[in-house]
Amino acid sequence: MGADVVHVEDTREVVVHAWQARPTSNSAPLPSIPTNQNASSSVCSTSIVLFYQYVDPAWTPSVHKARLKEIISLATSLHVTGRGRCAREGLNCTLTACAENIRKFCEALREVDPVFRETDFKITDNLPATERFKALTLRKVDELVAYGLEGAKAPSLREYGGTHLEATEYHKCLQNPNAVVVDVRNAYETAVGHIRPPPGGAQLVDPRMRNSGEFAAWLNSEETKQKLQGKEVLMYCTGGIRCERATALLNKMTSEDDGFKVQGVSHVRGGIERYLKTFPSGGYWTGMNYLFDRRQEQLPENHNLVDLAGKPMGSDQLAEAIAGEVLSRRETTAAAVEPPQPKCCVCARPYALYRGQFHCAMRECKVPVIVCPACAPKCSRSLLRCPLCTEGYTAPKQRPAFLQNAAMEADATAKSETEFTQGSTSHVGTKFSPNRRIFFGKLPLHVRASTLREFVVRCCDGAVNVERVLWAIDPSTCGFYGSAFVELSSDVEAERVLSQASHVLDKQLAALSRCKKRKRRRPSAGAEDNPFILQIERCFVLLAHHHVQDRDAPPCVLLY
Repeated sequence: MGADVVHVEDTREVVVHAWQARPTSNSAPLPSIPTNQNASSSVCSTSIVLFYQYVDPAWTPSVHKARLKEIISLATSLHVTGRGRCAREGLNCTLTACAENIRKFCEALREVDPVFRETDFKITDNLPATERFKALTLRKVDELVAYGLEGAKAPSLREYGGTHLEATEYHKCLQNPNAVVVDVRNAYETAVGHIRPPPGGAQLVDPRMRNSGEFAAWLNSEETKQKLQGKEVLMYCTGGIRCERATALLNKMTSEDDGFKVQGVSHVRGGIERYLKTFPSGGYWTGMNYLFDRRQEQLPENHNLVDLAGKPMGSDQLAEAIAGEVLSRRETTAAAVEPPQPKCCVCARPYALYRGQFHCAMRECKVPVIVCPACAPKCSRSLLRCPLCTEGYTAPKQRPAFLQNAAMEADATAKSETEFTQGSTSHVGTKFSPNRRIFFGKLPLHVRASTLREFVVRCCDGAVNVERVLWAIDPSTCGFYGSAFVELSSDVEAERVLSQASHVLDKQLAALSRCKKRKRRRPSAGAEDNPFILQIERCFVLLAHHHVQDRDAPPCVLLY
C-alpha cells in the first residue's frame, strides 16, 4: 500500500462489525454482507477478518496437523489470502477476501472444529482492494505469541486467564487511581500510539519490550512487582491475543508468590481495535494503532484527517500531526514508565509512521525504526538505532522460577524420549558419529543444486568435493519444503565446511542488512565470498551436521 493513500478520504463507507458480548457455545451470527457487496454488485473491495482461538487442552500432534491442512484447503478453495500462525494451542489469523467468501470461511471453520464456535471474528468490510494480501501464509509454530511459554510452560487460560472487559467497562476502569495499565505490545508499537489514562486515574506502565519473549522476565523483575503490587492490573494489546497469555502468566505468578499480590487482572476484549470502534473519538487513546496487515495503522473513526485548508492530509502531514498529538499528551499526563517517543531515529524530527522497512542495526534487536522521508534516501542502515538501543537499555533476563523448572522438565523429558528411541533400535549402545552429509533448512523453494554446490565449495576455498545434492521430500505430499542434504566425499570435509560456513554466513548476513529488502542488489563489500546468500536474501540458513545414519534420513530425491 502506497504511503500517500493510507488516509486519503474515500467516498466508500467503511463498515466495521464488532460484537459487544462474548461469543458463547452457540455461535454468534456473522454480520450480513453490505448491500454494495452482493452478487450483482460491480464494486470490487476487500473484507478483512482478524481472529484468534486458543484450545485448552491443546490439540494432539495428529489433530494439529489435520487442522492445519483443513484450514489451508478451506482458505485456498475460497480464495482467502493473508497470514496466520497455527500451533497445538490454537490459531491466530489475519485474512482477506471478498465479503461473501470471508463469511463462508468463518462459517466453515466452525464446522471444522466446534472450538471455533467460541471465536470472536472481527470483520471489516469495504476496504480498498490494495489492502488485500497477495497470498496465504499459515505457519506451523510452537505457540501463537512468542512468549517462550510453549507446551508445559504455558499457564492454563482456563485456570489463570484474566477477566475480559468490554470496551465501555475497560474505559471506566481507566479512571481508577488504584489501577495500573500495562501495554503488552512491543515498544516500537507503543511509541506511535497508546492508552493515556486521565489525570488522577490509572498509571501507564510500558514494559519497554523489543519482543514478546522479554515479557516474562520483565514481569518477574522486582521493579515491576513493586509497581503492580496491590493494584488492579489492566492490560491491552492490538487485538487481544497477547493479553490472553500475559494475564494468565501474571495470575500464575501471584498464585505462586505469597509476597506478590494484585487486586485483579483484566484486559479489554478485542484489544485496541475494539476500543477504538467503541469510542470513535478515541476515548483515552492517543496516536495510532500499529497494525501488522496491509492497513499498517488504525486511527479513531472521528480523527481529524484534514489540514487547515480542509484538504486531506498526506502521509507526511499525518505522521507529524500524530507525533505532535502523542508528545503533547505526554506533557499533560505523566506515566509511571513512559514509552519511547515517536521521532525519526536519524534527525529526531517528530514523526509517527513506519515506512521503508528500516530496522535497528543492532544484531540482538532488529526492531522497526522510524526514518522520516527527508532522511530515508541518505541514511546508513548500518547506523540506525531504535530508542531503546540508543539509550543503552537492557531488558531483564530472569524469568519466573516455575518457568525455569518447566523448561528443565521439558528438556529432561525430551532427553529420556531420545534415549528410549535409540535404545529401541538394533544399535543399542552405539554412539552415532557424524557422516558425510550436511543438512540445509529453510531454503527458498526456487534454490538450485548448483547454488548449493557453489556455496559449499566456496566455504572452503574449493578444497572440498561435493558428490551430490539431495532434496528432502515430504512423503505425504511429494512436495519440497526447503530442506536438502549436501553429501561430501568424506567426514573430514563435512567437518571443515561446518567450521567455515558460520563465519561466511555471519559476514554475508551483516552485509545484507545494509541492502534494501525486496531488491536483489549485491552488497558493497564481501559479495564475492558467498553468492548463495545473495540469492536467498531474507531467508536464514540453518546448517547442522547430520548425526544419524543414512537409513534414518528422510526421503530424498537425487538431483544430477
